[in-house]
Amino acid sequence: MRLNMRVALFVCAVIGASVLFSDLAAFAQCPPGTHWSNHAWQCVPNRRMPPPPPPPPPSRGCNKSYNRCLRVCQGVPHCVNNCNMGYNACREGRRGYY
Repeated sequence: MRLNMRVALFVCAVIGASVLFSDLAAFAQCPPGTHWSNHAWQCVPNRRMPPPPPPPPPSRGCNKSYNRCLRVCQGVPHCVNNCNMGYNACREGRRGYY
């Protein structure tokens, strides 16, 4: 009886180890451009990363626009404030303000 219990435990350990290693091996078998999904339980395509934001425009372009805006405003406070906001947006690379 004792020998049968040891054999049964050994068989269970071997089966458990084989199941564990077969699951781990499945992760390594996904082709390039895919990854293992526990939800789908298969290899699925990688998600595409969004493109990086465009680089900010050169500062001299911002300075040129800012100086042109100041000439048009001719010292009107609200207009000059809009020029300042547009210049800051230009320096930070935000579009649509200048």
